[in-house]
Amino acid sequence: MKLTKKIIIINKNFKFCEDGQAIRVSLEEIDRSDIFIALFGQKYGWYINDKDLSLTSSMSNARDFYSWIDQFDDRSLPELEIRHAHLNNVGKLPTFFYFRDKG
Repeated sequence: MKLTKKIIIINKNFKFCEDGQAIRVSLEEIDRSDIFIALFGQKYGWYINDKDLSLTSSMSNARDFYSWIDQFDDRSLPELEIRHAHLNNVGKLPTFFYFRDKG
């Protein structure tokens, strides 16, 4: 028996989503996945601030598909992904977290 798995790496540079769909696209990719692997460095990730309003648009657009994000509109995209992949449905999707050791 031959088992095959498809690996999709979600590019964390969502600037390509010019139409304000970055959050929706990211969460949909998680929905299509069989496993979630989170790799962490030293940054919090893309979050809403006064200088980058594109994430505000993306958050607004994603609410139509993922209503739970209403209560997390001040959080980073990686945090929303973690909540969607694991914290909202613990055990549904195999999840692994890896942290960079600066040392």
